[in-house]
Amino acid sequence: MAGVNQWLSFYENEYTYKGKLIGRYYNSYGNPTEYQKQVIKTLQDIDGEKRRNEDLELKYPPCNSEWNRESGTRVWCSKMSGGIRRDWTGVPRMLYLPGSDSYRCACVKDPEDPSTRRSSREYPGCEPRSTSCRVFT
Repeated sequence: MAGVNQWLSFYENEYTYKGKLIGRYYNSYGNPTEYQKQVIKTLQDIDGEKRRNEDLELKYPPCNSEWNRESGTRVWCSKMSGGIRRDWTGVPRMLYLPGSDSYRCACVKDPEDPSTRRSSREYPGCEPRSTSCRVFT
């Protein structure tokens, strides 16, 4: 659906408006059909979800990570991790997104914040305030 919306924006910006095609999306009066209204609602929901994910990414940017055969995986936070520059370093945490059983590594500014505590966990064996952790899986 997001791809359809991108195409719609492209056509609206690049082509001259000529009218509406009667059928699935518009009735004979040029008004949106119920189906069109459902599509618009779905696209609005997708946009809202995208904005929430972007906000979450800024609040909990991804960790830096590396792997090598000898020492395994290391995750760490810096003022530039996950492609997001900020004025704080943070600590690596396992961030569980709503409705998901899996997690991603996120840099957390304040691990004591109640909302952060509800959605994240410390990596086993990692010091609570450490900016770098070895991850054993």
